[in-house]
Amino acid sequence: MRLTDHVILGGFASVVLYPAIGVDAAFLFVGSVLIDVDHYLEYLYHNGFRDFSVTKMFRYHGALMHSWGRPDFLNFEAFHTAEFVMALFVVSLWTGSAPLFAVFLGLVLHVICDMAFLLRLNIFRLRANSIIEYIIRKKRFERMGLRPAAVHEDALKGISRLKIVDGLAEK
Repeated sequence: MRLTDHVILGGFASVVLYPAIGVDAAFLFVGSVLIDVDHYLEYLYHNGFRDFSVTKMFRYHGALMHSWGRPDFLNFEAFHTAEFVMALFVVSLWTGSAPLFAVFLGLVLHVICDMAFLLRLNIFRLRANSIIEYIIRKKRFERMGLRPAAVHEDALKGISRLKIVDGLAEK
């Protein structure tokens, strides 16, 4: 999903829940949007922390989008994993922090929206939803002679050929 979509959905959920949870609705909104920081971190990781451009990060993810049909495609978003979401849940309960629990709810909203988007496009399999799942699938791909890192390398090479239109990269 586009960042704009998450801002709209997170904003709507926050407005609807404000009468019930008050100011914590702002934390829900933050959690529903800032989870996507991992997309930027992924871009930094794959470019060796040499390029910090947000525009190029959007182009990079646009190039990845154009690679969805490749058999070696496997993506990992650290903050979208079951382990991260569950860790945040446990910490929010352990500390008794209502704002932290609201951030957790925002993450859950975001992940559910992403999953629905991926299912609708019939590409749910492209993102590993767990660290363990990623490790297992990456090893399986490598045993099959596939190299998932090649997709990211090719996306980095392709970012100069893409332009950003409405938050999405187009050729």
